[in-house]
Amino acid sequence: MTKEIVSLVYAIGASVASGAVLDLQPQIDAAAAKGGGVVRVETGEHEAKPVWPEGREKEWNCQVGFTAEFDGAAAKGGILRYTGATMCRVFLNGEFLGYGPARAAHGFARVEELPLGEKLKPGRNVIAIEVAGYNCDSFYTVRQPSFLQAEIVSGDGKVLAATDAKGGAFKAGILDYRVRKVPRLSFQRTFVEVYNAWPYDNEWRLGIRPPFVEQPCTLAEQPQLPLLPRIVPIPDYAILPAKTLVATGTVKYDETLPVKTPRSMTCTEG
Repeated sequence: MTKEIVSLVYAIGASVASGAVLDLQPQIDAAAAKGGGVVRVETGEHEAKPVWPEGREKEWNCQVGFTAEFDGAAAKGGILRYTGATMCRVFLNGEFLGYGPARAAHGFARVEELPLGEKLKPGRNVIAIEVAGYNCDSFYTVRQPSFLQAEIVSGDGKVLAATDAKGGAFKAGILDYRVRKVPRLSFQRTFVEVYNAWPYDNEWRLGIRPPFVEQPCTLAEQPQLPLLPRIVPIPDYAILPAKTLVATGTVKYDETLPVKTPRSMTCTEG
């Protein structure tokens, strides 16, 4: 680790501890010029604001669905730029587009840029972002308040839709079909995924919002975190089919057996 990188880490730590805003770019550039492998901090302006349902940014295991509609011709050659906490799944016209954001240190967020590419269609298109806000201690993700910050940008750089708390292009609802009070995968991980499945649960990803799937909510702007680039390549998300079926079976639940639910392994807040 070079002296420049050490200095940069110290400067970031001092900035976070004091709440000050430091211009770190000269140190970043100096370290990068010497092959230190440091990446550029995002300092540019973004139309998107970090948002989350009002008063719920610190709740455990809260899942929120965000959608925005836009014209396919206007978005030709465009991207979805987003970040959030804790984890996001992205869909374009109901088809899976990506997963993220990449991990960052506490108090920072990494920005994903997903090409809209061939999944665009003429006329109305719908971006859907499913955000799981975990808000629990783990070795898997950092614990910090939930948010989403996203914008759809055309090939010529025009922002077609962006998150904000003023009734903008992105609409949101709390996805009630995901069960919140569930066990954790382990002490090191976050929560298992349990759903009360209905035939039309995923239609919200197409801009159809059945009332039994989600709770309407009012969005509130959240604190802006320093933004970092992703750095690592985006996977191609190729589907690999199973080669061999090893075994099949059934599971039976015996209600007469005692059940132990340690508080540290179970979602008990919210």
